[in-house]
Amino acid sequence: MFFVMDIIEYLSETEYAVRNILNLISHDRKILNEYKIDLNQLKELIFQFEGLYSDFVSKDISEDFGDAEVMQAYRRYYIYEEQNKAKKQELIKILAFHKR
Repeated sequence: MFFVMDIIEYLSETEYAVRNILNLISHDRKILNEYKIDLNQLKELIFQFEGLYSDFVSKDISEDFGDAEVMQAYRRYYIYEEQNKAKKQELIKILAFHKR
């Protein structure tokens, strides 16, 4: 019976620490999930930027495309860049913060 009382006392005395550890794990899991979402958004942005830039460069160096087609490809890239510049910079800031 003495052993059972020691366990109950131990559990009672360590309950606060265990709860704090579980709360910390839960908090870290939430932050990691947010980081994962941010990272996926940034990957999608980068994928779009790379695709538009690659289209522009390939048309620019190829003899098969005229100046108008090259300018159109550049324009699509530039417009996407301008529309998403603030979002891209915000995601990079978030990722830099999480990286620390």
